[in-house]
Amino acid sequence: MAALKSTINHSIPEDLTLRILSKLPVKSLKRFQCVKKSWNNLLDDPHFVRMYYENLMPKSKSSDSCILLKQEIANTNQHNMFLLSGERYENKMKLDLPPPIQDNNERFQVLGSCVNGIVCLIPYEIDYNDTGNVVFWNPTTNEFKGIPLDLATVPFHDFAIWYKGFGYDSQRDDYILIRMGQYFSTGEDGDLEVDSPGGLFEIYYPNGQCRRNISDYLLNEDTEIPIDFAIYLNGACHWRCVLREYTYFVDGLGTHKKDTFFDTLFSVDIGNNKLTTTLIREYSFGEDHVDRKLVALNKYVATISMCPNTKCIDISILGEVGVNESWVKLFIIRPLSSIESVMGIGIQGDILLRKNDDELVSFDLGTQKIQEIDIKGSGLSQTLIYEKSFLRIERITN
Repeated sequence: MAALKSTINHSIPEDLTLRILSKLPVKSLKRFQCVKKSWNNLLDDPHFVRMYYENLMPKSKSSDSCILLKQEIANTNQHNMFLLSGERYENKMKLDLPPPIQDNNERFQVLGSCVNGIVCLIPYEIDYNDTGNVVFWNPTTNEFKGIPLDLATVPFHDFAIWYKGFGYDSQRDDYILIRMGQYFSTGEDGDLEVDSPGGLFEIYYPNGQCRRNISDYLLNEDTEIPIDFAIYLNGACHWRCVLREYTYFVDGLGTHKKDTFFDTLFSVDIGNNKLTTTLIREYSFGEDHVDRKLVALNKYVATISMCPNTKCIDISILGEVGVNESWVKLFIIRPLSSIESVMGIGIQGDILLRKNDDELVSFDLGTQKIQEIDIKGSGLSQTLIYEKSFLRIERITN
């Protein structure tokens, strides 16, 4: 019996250990990295990173999943909407824009994410005299509804307003918009400056024409203009803002103030009206600026970042909202010299990119190869993952 016991191997094979670790949530993986020295370097292993990334993706790829492309052609007023599907996005279906957009031929933006098959379209500029310039639209059924904005509480002058997010309040069974606004004045250099603290930061319910202020937060001179639109994920809207901090130093010429800017994730839980901020990294202007896109990677918030100077791309994923240290960098991709900007995430776990000539391409993280999509889009174009739905517009606007 003693001889038998001595032959038992109590260790788990390394390949099985890696498979187990590759299925952990990001938060748990971060915690387990301190168990063994080799585990601390797991994210330096390309094989493990690919395995982990594949496990993050949905296990079954729905035939209802596709890419919604808002296409803008450079140096023209032309804008179109397409649904792209197929393994190489070879299926391209051009959509008829809803009449409020098509008839006015106005430039528009897609506000954030697709929510239950519905997208929200807003104009580039808010017309305070127009109460029906936001459109809820189902591209599957081509149904639409103009939504009044109720701008009665918004000042007409020296006030900037941003519609940041489109989401769903499951408790009220209603769809919401998140909007921010701030008083501005013109500085000596001609630039807009924050005039006073406060402003507007609210969850707005277009159907009920009611609003809820975001709790415990005032916009002030330390809050810069928000970046991009929100992604809707796990009952919350997430978007990027630039926050400013001041530091003072003294030299022989006196006391000086230095501004430091931080790229920061704003997350608003729609159910409890709570705002949580998470530091992404220091924000740089000019030559050191990083082109960064916020995306939803399965149930996680993630960023795809590209440095315009080096053309290197990295993908980072957030383990826990509100915990700055829970960011995990999954990929650092070799320089891609022909790439101009990041568009977003694809339906195959690929990355959608825009080349210098405005051609849109797909980058496969497994093969590290670029695949042409055979469609163009300027820097103002947008892509988002769209799930087809036959939900009636009347169901969500009455």
